[in-house]
Amino acid sequence: MRVLLFAVLAVGAAACTADRKLPEPAAPPPPAAVAKLDDKVTGRIEAPDASGASHALVALNGGREKRLAVTRADEQGRFDLPRPGEPFAITVTSPQGTAVFVPPIDPGKAPATPLLLRLGEPSSGTVVAGTVKVVGGALPNGALVSASRLSKDEGDTFFGDVSSDGAFALRLPPGSYMVRVDSDEVITRAIKVSGDAGAREEAVLNVSTRAPAPAEVVAWLKGEAIPISTAEVGTPDQDLAPLVAALGDARVIGVGETTHGTLEFTRIKHRLLERLVATHGVTDFAMEANFGAAERVDEYLQTGRGTPEEAVRNLFLVWQTEEVRDLVAWMRRYNADPKHRKKIRFRGYDVQGAERSIAAVRAYLRRVDPPAESLLQPLAPLDVHTNNHGMVELTEAEKSETGAAAARLVEHFGAQENAYVKRSSAAAYALAAQHARVVQQAQTLFAAKDFREEFIARDRAMGDNVVWLAEHADPDARVMVWAHNGHVQLDSADLPGPNMGQRIRQRLGAGYVSVGFLVNQGAYRACPDPKEPRTTVEVPLGSVEPGFAAEAFARVDIPIFAVDLRKAPTGIVADWLTAPHLLQSFGWIVQKDSPKGYPGFLAHAFDVAVHVDHTTASRPLPPRS
Repeated sequence: MRVLLFAVLAVGAAACTADRKLPEPAAPPPPAAVAKLDDKVTGRIEAPDASGASHALVALNGGREKRLAVTRADEQGRFDLPRPGEPFAITVTSPQGTAVFVPPIDPGKAPATPLLLRLGEPSSGTVVAGTVKVVGGALPNGALVSASRLSKDEGDTFFGDVSSDGAFALRLPPGSYMVRVDSDEVITRAIKVSGDAGAREEAVLNVSTRAPAPAEVVAWLKGEAIPISTAEVGTPDQDLAPLVAALGDARVIGVGETTHGTLEFTRIKHRLLERLVATHGVTDFAMEANFGAAERVDEYLQTGRGTPEEAVRNLFLVWQTEEVRDLVAWMRRYNADPKHRKKIRFRGYDVQGAERSIAAVRAYLRRVDPPAESLLQPLAPLDVHTNNHGMVELTEAEKSETGAAAARLVEHFGAQENAYVKRSSAAAYALAAQHARVVQQAQTLFAAKDFREEFIARDRAMGDNVVWLAEHADPDARVMVWAHNGHVQLDSADLPGPNMGQRIRQRLGAGYVSVGFLVNQGAYRACPDPKEPRTTVEVPLGSVEPGFAAEAFARVDIPIFAVDLRKAPTGIVADWLTAPHLLQSFGWIVQKDSPKGYPGFLAHAFDVAVHVDHTTASRPLPPRS
């Protein structure tokens, strides 16, 4: 089995980069070497007419868009760079012709230098041009634009100059590229651009500097702040009334979190749920948990059989905490009160396990169509417990066989709908058919080749399942969805593919509202080793730095508050909120090299933001005795 990180951005932009590559036509072979191996990479760049390509940009690139060295050729097109001690590719960009790419070279087997590299004919390339717009300062001297090709190759990142007015233009081999500003001094979001030979594609790159947020932004946040008096559960909730009012009439309310292991996030969301249930018509609570596992928790809420702790142990390890146990205990107390005619449902929408959905389908088929149980036999490789041990690893043969079997199961339910409804009920059939779809969704996730495919499969399934839950709730009911920021956010431009929140917004429009969480400092709980998921540690958080969106919120000097980002006035505030800043993101698996944030547009990601100045780590349930 393998462990899938719970949060998107837990794996953040680095993971998106690592798995961004898609098949493209093969690149041209490297040129022949003409001299002995040495500790330099030297050579000459020629224009298509064989003249020296003066001032061409020559880059040595490692894997995963790692820039090793960049230099500018001299007047005659000659260049000189230290030879890296790791595999490297070479790219050359110049206005005099179409850029050149030399596939990765093993440094121990590298061709001798000098190299002779000739640019392609201008007509063979596509021009990627545009403007860099900077918020919060000026573009650093010497900043370059990079264009990383979406291909099967490593190291095919090309570089171009930016003029004093922010203009740039690169003539590149035809294909698809992620274009960004290449500078550690600014924060940039990549834009995807595709072009054929002879085409010209335009791009506007919005960047921000790592400077403190403007005073006007802090003043606006302070003026619009909705103070939240406390994270303590059981306290009066009138302070939450303005926040609930900001959520409007949305049918689905997505409430995020920067980390999965923060005590205050859980308790604030617990308080918010109590208020939403009491005043806003929320009856369905949907957590980032497997569809089938959540049914076990819901059974406790409806019947009271067992204990809150036993119910919570059906969920992922991240939720097996004292705070979530307390939340489930409150939900049961609410349901047990005869004054509450409408009961709370505990739902799940994740698909990182198929075992319980297979069991639900099996039980249903035994009731309505026993011979059809044979449809489940080929799905045996999926029928294992995965909640605490990661996802199923399938062989290529199992991927093919289980994929076909899952499709047959879903098709069978569709074909037998009328007969099955008559033998059970419309509600029982709908739930069993949904379990069959969850089995197929889990199989697609387990069969993914890389993180990109995993992300797309999982968030597509989660988005579809949340919409299904909303459609099958009472007509006047609302649904609160609990997940990581990276799943509930509305903008997935810097993710491997469309995320859950974007998919729900596309389906429900204004019927979906997204609430994101930010933090200044403190600590949270995470797992440092995916092979030991039960081993967790407290991870410290230092004060947020300039360049992070939370830096402006921290300067408001209110311990916990919310802001409706949709109210931002035009001008400095709107420009800042729609410029890229680092959004904090930590998943359950956090290691030393895990990114602390990813570039995002705060106003595009969330409708409402909640900021917590100081956090503490979640409290795991004690081990079973």
